[in-house]
Amino acid sequence: MLVDGRKNERGAALITVMLIVAVMSAVALSVMDDIRYSVRRATNVQLRDQAMWYAMGAERLAAAAIEQDRRASEERSMLAAGAGRDLYFDIEGGAISGALRDASNCFNINSLTENVEGGRSISAANAARYQRLLTALEFNSGEAAALTAAAVDWIDTDNAPLGDGAEDSYYASLPAPHRTANTLFAEVEELRGVRGYGEEIFQRIRPHVCAHPSESASPLNVNTLRPGQGPLLVMAVGAGLDAEAAERVIAERPDTGYGDLEQFWARDEISRIKQAEDARELIGVRTDYYTLNARVVHFGAEFSLSTLLASPGGGDVFVVTRRFGQDS
Repeated sequence: MLVDGRKNERGAALITVMLIVAVMSAVALSVMDDIRYSVRRATNVQLRDQAMWYAMGAERLAAAAIEQDRRASEERSMLAAGAGRDLYFDIEGGAISGALRDASNCFNINSLTENVEGGRSISAANAARYQRLLTALEFNSGEAAALTAAAVDWIDTDNAPLGDGAEDSYYASLPAPHRTANTLFAEVEELRGVRGYGEEIFQRIRPHVCAHPSESASPLNVNTLRPGQGPLLVMAVGAGLDAEAAERVIAERPDTGYGDLEQFWARDEISRIKQAEDARELIGVRTDYYTLNARVVHFGAEFSLSTLLASPGGGDVFVVTRRFGQDS
């Protein structure tokens, strides 16, 4: 009996040791998995951070391209006569790619108001220009007036609705109550929250409007207008220019662009119509704003960056806004 008891004890001890080894092995595997995951996560974070800094470097490449464009012609901005400029730079484990485009060829939605004593009020001249643009985009006069009024009310500082616009009382009655911004648009996407700007309407307008950090209307650069931007030319020159003629003016632009504005004004489609009184204020051959959409691939890590760059009056290039991720 004594011998059997010792055998049982040895068997129990062996089982205990095996259980301990099994538990320790499981713990060790779990710890190793945690270590591998932590190392992989740290590596991914490091690669993404490096990709982000490469993307920031793309802004310097874009600034250099803008300065090169300026050196090529001090009097006018070309950016490949409307096609913009594509950037590409090889890096270890991948590449930086980007597209630099003119961002002055749009209606600055923030120009709908102007500074007055005590706040901001409607800019009649720019409101009329915006209505011309909306009409060129095939909105009827009533729709154009209502959309203009709503956008003005969103950024002006009073609380009195303008025509068919809307102030706090309207927005407070919505299922998700809110108030008007009473300040400039930070980005065009804010229009989605303005009365009348449903998604379908917003998408029709979006390619032709922008939100620059000023209340000034940006002159169009006729040397960088692209096909499809005819409505902007109608807005600037006047309603006497129809959309088809505007697109023809863009398509038939000289390969090297207009050497001076007199060449543009001498075109038959332009010279024979009654032009808007302020037409010559809205037409130019220089660019003050640029957009950069950059993408970096670095050892499998990807990073996108959208940047608005400015070079007012041909001065130093600087960043106005920067958005991480793909631009909408």
